[in-house]
Amino acid sequence: MKRTNTYLTSLALALCLGLPACKQENGNEPDTKKQEQVVPTISYQLTLPSSTDEIAPSELETLRKLFSRNGLEADIASNDPTKWTQTHLAVNFIKGTDGKYHVLQLLTGTQGFSPITSLEFLSTDLLPELTHIPLIAPKLEKVQLQHLPKLTDLSLTGTAGSQAATLSQLSYELLESLERVVIKDFPKLATTNDDNGSFKLPVEMRDASGEAIDRLPKLSSLELSGLPAITDLYIEPLHTTLQGGVSLSGLTNLDLLKARHAKFTTLSFSAKDYPTLRYLT
Repeated sequence: MKRTNTYLTSLALALCLGLPACKQENGNEPDTKKQEQVVPTISYQLTLPSSTDEIAPSELETLRKLFSRNGLEADIASNDPTKWTQTHLAVNFIKGTDGKYHVLQLLTGTQGFSPITSLEFLSTDLLPELTHIPLIAPKLEKVQLQHLPKLTDLSLTGTAGSQAATLSQLSYELLESLERVVIKDFPKLATTNDDNGSFKLPVEMRDASGEAIDRLPKLSSLELSGLPAITDLYIEPLHTTLQGGVSLSGLTNLDLLKARHAKFTTLSFSAKDYPTLRYLT
């Protein structure tokens, strides 16, 4: 028995010395440092004017405010938009019947993510033709959306590589054309619109006359995933039928899910993934 143990020990040592993971070269220990996660780059075919004079003036002003707010003003400093830096945030235009170029899409930078901390559009920020905002934004801290009459698609992702956004609240007003919303991988996102610690999307609001209206009247598809800070979730459209369905995943600390008035075509929801869920109404 003793001889067998000695043999096995010697064999194991010989095998280990023959494996790359066990080798020690020049007396150095094996490198066990974790490799950095690589974020895939993105390429676009963009429609761009040849001069900023061709852009609708109010939209150029809004773009400059957005970029400046995020410390990226140098990216669009050139009077020739074809020379703008698309690394951090890419802009796609469409030429209107008025002969001017209008902002059609705000896109993730070609480096694979956008380093913006603020995504704010207020009542004075005019982007009347903007339809899509698909952003991977792992440094995002503030989102406030209003006065975007043609926005149909909003997709926000809060992680890239080892970075994760600190965004804790999403604020939005009436977005009359929004059809699809995807919010995923924001570890601290918990509330909307100062709604007493709740996340409400969509929800009704009051118009100037006091009448109840849908804040997102055309919402069809909703996907929420990787949002562990949400504890109270309200999906309460007044009239909207969510024909594209609702998908919920990774809301691991959800305590309450309320879907009053909601008319779902499909609801993707696995109860085993919600160990703290107490109220489902």
